[in-house]
Amino acid sequence: MGMIDAETLRPLTQEQRLDLILERAKGGHFLPDGLDRAGMRRLMALFQNNGLAAVRYRPRPLDGKLLLIRPKVASKQAPGVDGDPMNGWGPWRPGRDVALDGRYAWPDVAEALA
Repeated sequence: MGMIDAETLRPLTQEQRLDLILERAKGGHFLPDGLDRAGMRRLMALFQNNGLAAVRYRPRPLDGKLLLIRPKVASKQAPGVDGDPMNGWGPWRPGRDVALDGRYAWPDVAEALA
C-alpha cells in the first residue's frame, strides 16, 4: 500500500476517501479481509478516539506501592531510562517503591509488595 498524500485526499468526499483507502489496502494485509465502508468508519473512529485518549491522558500519582519488574540487561525492546532505576515511574508513586531485576516467581513479587 503506497502512501496517500494530503493533496490526493483533500478534493475527495469522506466516502471517496474511505473507498480510496480500502482500494489501496486490498491484498496488502493492512486491513481485515472483506472490510467495507462501515467497518472502515469504525476503524477510523477507533483510531481517532485512541489518539484523543493519548493526548488527553494526564497521569496522577499512585496511592499504593509501585512494583517495577525490569530486565537485568537493557535491550531495544526495554531500554530503560539512563540513571533512573524506576525508569520514569518515580514521580507517580508517593512512597516506597520496589524494583526487581530479571525473572521472578509470584512469591518474590508478593514479598516485594508486602
